Amino acid sequence: MNRIRLYAVLLSLVFWSCTCLAKTPDAHRLPHPDVCVTGWRLAATIHNQFTNPQQWTTSEAMPNGPVLGNGDLGTVLIGTPDNLRFCIDKTDFWGVIRGYILPMGSLQLNIPSLRSAACQVSQNIGPADVSGEFTAPRGAKLSFHSWVAADHDLLVIEFNNSGPKPLKISSQLLDAWGTTGSQPLAGNSADEAWLPVSPDTVEVVLGNQIKQPEPPNLPFEGEISDVKIYRAAEAPSSEPRLHRVFASWPSAADVQVLHNAHIEQRTAHGWALQIHGGLGAYASLGYLRLPQRQFTLSLWMRTSMAGQTAPLFAAQPGRFWPFGPQNYAGFWFGLVHGRLAARLNMTTAIAPINVTVPSHTWTHLMATYDGQTMRLFVDGRQVAATKPFPRGASPETWRSGGAPPSVTTSFPPASAVMGAAKYSIHTGDPHIPFDGCGPKGMLALRVLGTPVHAAPGGLTFTIFPGHQATLLLRGSDDRKTRIAPYGSPNRSSFLAALTPSDVKHLYKVHLNWWKNFWEKSFVRIPEKNIQRAWYASLYLLACCSRPGRDPPGLWGTFVTTTHPAWQGDYHLDYNYEAPFWAAYPTNHVALAQNYPRPLLDYMPRGRAEARAAHYKGLYDYTCLIPVPGWDADPSYHLAQKCGTVFAAVNCVMHWRYTCSKAYARKIYPFLKATAEFWDHYLVYKNDRYMDYNDGAEEGSLGDTNPAATLAFLKMLYPALISMSRSLHVDAAKQVLWKHILHHLPPLPIVRAATINNIYSYPAGKTLGQIMGSNRVRGLWAIRLTETGHGFPRPRITGGHSIFSSGAGMASSLAIFPAGLIGLESPLRERQAAWGTVQLLGGWFDYNIGCFFYADAAAAGYDPKIILHKMRMLIHYYQTSNFIIHAGGGGTENFAIIPTALSMMLLQSYQKNIHLFADWPADQDASFGNLLACGDFLVSSAIHGGRVQYARIVSHRGGVLRLANPWPGKAAGYSTSTGQSGVLYGSVLTLPTLPGETVRLTPK
Repeated sequence: MNRIRLYAVLLSLVFWSCTCLAKTPDAHRLPHPDVCVTGWRLAATIHNQFTNPQQWTTSEAMPNGPVLGNGDLGTVLIGTPDNLRFCIDKTDFWGVIRGYILPMGSLQLNIPSLRSAACQVSQNIGPADVSGEFTAPRGAKLSFHSWVAADHDLLVIEFNNSGPKPLKISSQLLDAWGTTGSQPLAGNSADEAWLPVSPDTVEVVLGNQIKQPEPPNLPFEGEISDVKIYRAAEAPSSEPRLHRVFASWPSAADVQVLHNAHIEQRTAHGWALQIHGGLGAYASLGYLRLPQRQFTLSLWMRTSMAGQTAPLFAAQPGRFWPFGPQNYAGFWFGLVHGRLAARLNMTTAIAPINVTVPSHTWTHLMATYDGQTMRLFVDGRQVAATKPFPRGASPETWRSGGAPPSVTTSFPPASAVMGAAKYSIHTGDPHIPFDGCGPKGMLALRVLGTPVHAAPGGLTFTIFPGHQATLLLRGSDDRKTRIAPYGSPNRSSFLAALTPSDVKHLYKVHLNWWKNFWEKSFVRIPEKNIQRAWYASLYLLACCSRPGRDPPGLWGTFVTTTHPAWQGDYHLDYNYEAPFWAAYPTNHVALAQNYPRPLLDYMPRGRAEARAAHYKGLYDYTCLIPVPGWDADPSYHLAQKCGTVFAAVNCVMHWRYTCSKAYARKIYPFLKATAEFWDHYLVYKNDRYMDYNDGAEEGSLGDTNPAATLAFLKMLYPALISMSRSLHVDAAKQVLWKHILHHLPPLPIVRAATINNIYSYPAGKTLGQIMGSNRVRGLWAIRLTETGHGFPRPRITGGHSIFSSGAGMASSLAIFPAGLIGLESPLRERQAAWGTVQLLGGWFDYNIGCFFYADAAAAGYDPKIILHKMRMLIHYYQTSNFIIHAGGGGTENFAIIPTALSMMLLQSYQKNIHLFADWPADQDASFGNLLACGDFLVSSAIHGGRVQYARIVSHRGGVLRLANPWPGKAAGYSTSTGQSGVLYGSVLTLPTLPGETVRLTPK
């Protein structure tokens, strides 16, 4: 064990000992004695080893290298010992122009002496750090200890040279594309370096364009010179004020030319790019984030062809969707049949037909944008300007055409950007949140303990044998932190003030945060790999989610590529909801506090989309990102009506577990508006409320009464009624809500052999014909819909290969997370739940694993089979960083083990609390402070098939209802308020006071 790692472990143990000894000895005011120490002690032993860094690579999905995070800032380690790279990500780094999440960038560490070094790296779950040692063949040796501070956007890497030779380390900050960014904006002081970054940084190209949506898209023929961008809308002059310059390209050294393009020196205008030779000929100027509120583009041009249609300057996102409506975001500036034109995001300005740019002569061209109007100038004369938005026009109808621009249009008002027009983007309107654009970020770097040589965006330093150095990287943006403007001195006062003793204090605070986190609860079972996965999954969720920050998308804070799959977004048909299911039963509710944030922010958009579709309430798109951005996914609703009510499921779950009035007040408007949609959309026919034309699967048209939607509605309306009563609002609305609730159709439960119209099979084939009559004989199952699609694609053969049953909307969602079927349900419903699990066989499914294992536990499926499948899942699909890679999304898989294991040990979503609800009788187990509905913390143990005790903390008071874990026997109880007695019956009922602790044992 290297010296830094040993120091970290000793410090954590000493700190734990001191804090535990300082606690009050009052047993009733403490968690169960095991809870204080057991969770932390078990988590502290969990780590995984990495020995082959060549396998640490970037990914469009989840990475396989070591990961760190604090719920806001995350990092992934990739590369090799001589060329290490810490990828940096942030929860709020979503692009408005781009429409998806990007990494902030990365820290590149070049250490030539470690070429071909052996690697021993450990990811440690308890203290949330990554440590290791690299040993080169010629004796060079470097150990390190890294962690992301629990309460700061700070990555700390502590190095120790334990070899015989000095080690030179060159560190360089890189943007998301792996480049050093725009060098005029990067900077340094004597001992610090920084690099501005943004998710809306795009590649800048002269003479061509990034997107080529429709022919003819001919490149420019001629010369372009003296390109400058200014931070403000400059006066129409050929000599803008140079002191306001934002970026410029005055020399050939700043330009990469491709194909038949080359640079020629010019005396009049510095240099000129000469282009001739087809679509591949252009100059790349690197990556730049255009100023969003105001800017000016100035350049000189000489065209060699009259009447050209071609771009001169393009700064656009580089990915182009092959289907659906397109988001032509970014900035395009060029010629259309010889007329000067420009498009900023979705808005166009173009000169009149009779005003063309002269050919074969040098001409000065400008585009200015003052936040409200874009104007175009030729040799100082205005030739075009965008139009004001028409008075009285509906914001929801705002749309824009394709490219190249052909008609002058208007910038959308703020009401359209925050309304239903999915591709409306306006960066200038002051009524749009966050300055109308993606965050401005800053990566800043400092080294303690050794002299450094600083350059823009990078530091070089040497660690001598036996010496140490600490590298500090701060990743901040203007969403939560005030940062200096781009191009100005960016020395971070926080980073500059840190001393070695400060870093030690930050680590102590860091350890304290994680110790408190692990003390919340514990599980202890014989299956140690499953137990490890329970803790590791919670660690991963805590790395990606934090109160007050944007919630995690598909890949959390582990985004390592500029093109994350499915934009890394919030898919409302299960992917977004799933990660947080792990937070509630494990008593880590704080990890789900940020879940409603985008749902509340999107309410104006959801209402606007409902109006546009002639509905009421909310009608959210399936794919969301934080406002003010719009998801780049060109899909809209995927034929489903369930997206918003599915999103409401977690809000209801939160309410059921915590009974928090403060939370109810926060999310009640969203739930009420969600119900408003269904109040009007459902059709009352033959004494039933029918859900017509609601796709059970993505894109499945014409389905009626999907089981999942019915189950979610049967979860939503009771929660609304109880919240309405608790908050003393909308008493009159309860009449309609109760009527709908009591007249919703039952779940479509049928004989499995009769189910037809199976997903991806011919409509006439029955489940029995597909699976074999013996496998379905006697089984009941929940149909996917009442009429329409009958069932997801079943797994016919065994094995552990990943299999796709459908798009994720399985009928088993009625079991979990809807909680419509459980131990207290009628026999037929329990039979249908069991049969649905049996027939689905989704143990290794591309999508449904995040809820299928919990479905199986709630359905009373053989617990030994569930544990066996968990073992296989972990063995085949969990990488060394503890991430389960099972297709679909990534963060959704954080829910698999914690949710299902908690469901096996404790169920509470119906009327009563059930201990060891689906647990093998021959396996001992214990758990501490798992959360039960009603805000009860429950601890218990089972030994030799017999429950030993129950210890229950009632946070909010109310009636405790515990299914008697000692059937046929009485239970003795004592409370922290001095009460004691004996309880009888199949359900042990006891009124409790807020904060009261109850301990029960068999008599």
